[in-house]
Amino acid sequence: MTYKNYYKGPNPDNIYKGNYWEFGVTIKNMEIYIKINIGQMNKRVICISFHEAEFKINYPLKDK
Repeated sequence: MTYKNYYKGPNPDNIYKGNYWEFGVTIKNMEIYIKINIGQMNKRVICISFHEAEFKINYPLKDK
């Protein structure tokens, strides 16, 4: 996953604290939605959501 997979964020995360980001990646012709929180200092990254995208994802940095 690279910056080209970026979808949107950061957004405030009231559950895990800090912020979360949203990404997408295509695997075997299936678009996958990924939402992560980088967590707090010295903590692990939290995968909040990982599933088939419910709609077409727009990648604002894909052509940059």
